[in-house]
This record gives sequence, structure tokens and C-alpha cells, in this order.
Amino acid sequence: AISATFSILCVVLIVLAWVLTNQLDTQGGVSITSQSELRRYIESIDAPDGVTGELETIPTGIHVQSLQFPDPTSVTFNGYVWQTYAEDSDLVRGFAFPQQIGEESTLEEVQREVVNGQELIVWYVGVTLRQVYDTTRFPFDHRHIQIRIVPADLNAHAIVTPDLDAYELITPILLPGVDAQANINNWTLESSRFSYAQQDTTTSFGFADQVSTGSDHELRFSIRAQRVYLGPFIAYL
Repeated sequence: AISATFSILCVVLIVLAWVLTNQLDTQGGVSITSQSELRRYIESIDAPDGVTGELETIPTGIHVQSLQFPDPTSVTFNGYVWQTYAEDSDLVRGFAFPQQIGEESTLEEVQREVVNGQELIVWYVGVTLRQVYDTTRFPFDHRHIQIRIVPADLNAHAIVTPDLDAYELITPILLPGVDAQANINNWTLESSRFSYAQQDTTTSFGFADQVSTGSDHELRFSIRAQRVYLGPFIAYL
């Protein structure tokens, strides 16, 4: 009887810890899950001093095909990134990952086409990105995988926007932008979403008249992963 009571108590404590962890675990930034939310965010952006032109948007999508945690402070992902530009736009084509680390990476243009004055470019990418994970709740911890995307042109009055129309469903728990086979051993992928985070840029990057907007308002694609805690929990008993 004592053994059964102890076992039940352990289960209750595990469930309680899991519930509390989920309640405390939140993601920052301004979540974008609809065109109306995206429109409101863009309208809230103030133009840099001296800039009168309209803010250009660069619809950008991502499809993650594989994920790996090579170490406790980074993530490696492979997949596709695409962007759409007005054909006559003077913007430099492309994007950058501010968190990129290591010398080995893949960035290969696989398709480019112009339809109705819109230029679509698709790249295949493979890159390792620096991450910051909270490990204090092990083995009930989560990892928020963040892929930060900024325009290639550091001094453009432009912003990278999520290409929401390219996804059938954008509900986070349905993992938009993540391939069904993109699994990580001992982790469960719970949700994915686009969001914006405002960065306080403390440099002009050497430009005499800095007008950059995209590096101040970063688009982020985030994936929330939960550790499969049963194995580590049993190992520590």
C-alpha cells in the first residue's frame, strides 16, 4: 500500500511540475498569425528621421525539413527559404541570419521566376545558429528554437514579412513551416510561429545616413520543442 501511494504521489508531482513549467514558459515578441496582425504591426513602425518613402515589405517564407541540436547552445536546420520582390525594386536580393555561426553552411538558389511583376526566389539553406536555452527546469525544460531573418541590405527602408499566404494553415500548434519529418531525438515539436522583436541597434554600420528598418524590426520564426522527460527522469531515480 505504501509503495502504491508513493508511486501515485510521484506521478502527481510529475504532472504538477509539467503543468507549472508550461504556465511559466512563454515566448516573447509580437506574434503574427494573421494578415490583420501583420498589417497592424507594419502600420505601427515609425520611419527613421529624414525618410519619407514608403516602407518596402519583403514577403518571406520558410520550410524547415530537418533539425538537430549539435550542442547545448546551437541548432542546425536545413530547409527552404523564399522571398518575393517587386520586379522593379532596387532592393538587394537575399537575407541574413544574424545568429549564424561556424564556417560550414549551405545557401543555394534553386529557383527564380517572375510572374505578374513579382520576382520569386527560392533558396535551399543549411546553417547552424547560436541559441539561448533555459536549462534550469531540466528534465521538464523546453527549447525555443529561434531563426532570426533580416534583409541582406543593411541600409534599406524595408522589412522582412512572413509570407502567410504561402501556408494552408498558420495556427501554431499545427506547426506551419515545419516538415512532418523534422523530428529531433528525445524532443517533441509543439508549435511554430512567426513573430517580430524590436532590436536596439547601437551602430550605424558605417552609413552616413542610416535608414535601416529591417535590422531594427527582426522577423523571427520560432519552434517550441519539449523534452521527452520520461527517460531522463527514470535515469535520475
